[in-house]
Amino acid sequence: MKDKIRVGYISDEFCQSPMLPLLVSFFGLHDSDEFEVIGYMTGTADTLTEGFREASDEWRDISK
Repeated sequence: MKDKIRVGYISDEFCQSPMLPLLVSFFGLHDSDEFEVIGYMTGTADTLTEGFREASDEWRDISK
């Protein structure tokens, strides 16, 4: 069995922001058989943040 490649994204913009379309596309393009996605939130969460959390294999709020 081959190990998955871990990809971590760190951002304060996992929310409504100008970067939203770009960030959403990154999360949606990973092959879940090949990659493990980890999101690191450094900013303030809003209603759109939950979508990023659900699309991640792991989620860490490191805003504090």
